[in-house]
Amino acid sequence: MIYNPLQQRICIGEMETEQLFNIVPEFHLKNVKGWMRRQQNRLDIRLYAFCKDVIQNGFVNPIIVWYSDRDNEYAIHPGMNRIMLNRVLNFPMKAWVISHDINDYQRLGKVFPGIKKLKLDKYGNRDIKLTAQHRTDNRLFEIVFDADRILPRLRTEQNSREWKEVQQRAGFYVWSGGEQIAKIGSPTDLDHWVVKDVSGIYELALKYFFDYGVANAFIHRKTT
Repeated sequence: MIYNPLQQRICIGEMETEQLFNIVPEFHLKNVKGWMRRQQNRLDIRLYAFCKDVIQNGFVNPIIVWYSDRDNEYAIHPGMNRIMLNRVLNFPMKAWVISHDINDYQRLGKVFPGIKKLKLDKYGNRDIKLTAQHRTDNRLFEIVFDADRILPRLRTEQNSREWKEVQQRAGFYVWSGGEQIAKIGSPTDLDHWVVKDVSGIYELALKYFFDYGVANAFIHRKTT
């Protein structure tokens, strides 16, 4: 039997996203049309239940940054939608950085200044459950944290009822790339908005469905 423990070991550290984004490039989701197409069966979760939960409880789960030290490459999953929403809200938010090819915390701290080790129990142990998810848009499995399943849990009877009610009262048209991407809720002829990226959709959801004060940083009214 060949046994190499490094193949099954990962280095994990935690830091504030404000610190993280001083190190890694800023992330955007500019393909609004593609994002909207993927969310058609869960707009109730994305634009209502998710926003409601974050307003009430903050960001429960950290975003996950997968980092290759050898290739100097970053990938985020899950967490991109949290980033897009938080560009509007500016709430405190944690990030976990995970690397397969960093094998000591001294190196992790050099690459990500300010990062900290995860808290352990009094015996120096900690169990983190992982699961593999098969996504419909590829043939690979993605490793995510087993507890990080916040969206399906938010589809409750109460949230579904509230989502139907708010859509009857308000709504908006989404424009991107010179075309109308979506009609959400019950908009009037004045509710046509051009969005810069997916953060703009979250800004509109906060504005129309929660009457949440936002700065119009990622949206502007469409003019004829």
